[in-house]
Amino acid sequence: MKQVAAQPLVYDFSAHHPPRVRIEPGERLLVESEDALSGQLREPTDRRDKSTVPLSNPVAGPIVVEGAKPGDALAVTIHEIRPRDGQAATYVGHPGRLAEWLGDDVPPNARICPIRDDFVHWDETTAIPYQPMLGCIGTASDW
Repeated sequence: MKQVAAQPLVYDFSAHHPPRVRIEPGERLLVESEDALSGQLREPTDRRDKSTVPLSNPVAGPIVVEGAKPGDALAVTIHEIRPRDGQAATYVGHPGRLAEWLGDDVPPNARICPIRDDFVHWDETTAIPYQPMLGCIGTASDW
């Protein structure tokens, strides 16, 4: 099975980037990715550096599917999504939907939460169901 490492980070869907890997139709692939904040938050004392924008929402591509041509439809099956680092990182500037679980008194800061037993553990008493999401997937024009 071929693998795509999380680095180097890419921030747009473009045929101008060199392919990270080439695969045959039906071939399985293991893709590592970075979190939406490009790994800026690893420790509770870390802060998001907005001066490095657009360093957010990186993608792990491009991936070339051999034989695919412009106008073709591609079907992708995601077999599994699991946390690479065993933790979730968030920056709470405003609680928003987190208030559903945590109440309105959520201090703004970086938060590193361990993921175990299918829950994101916010603190010793609060666990949020872990529901991983892919983020973005897309296609670029032909090579």
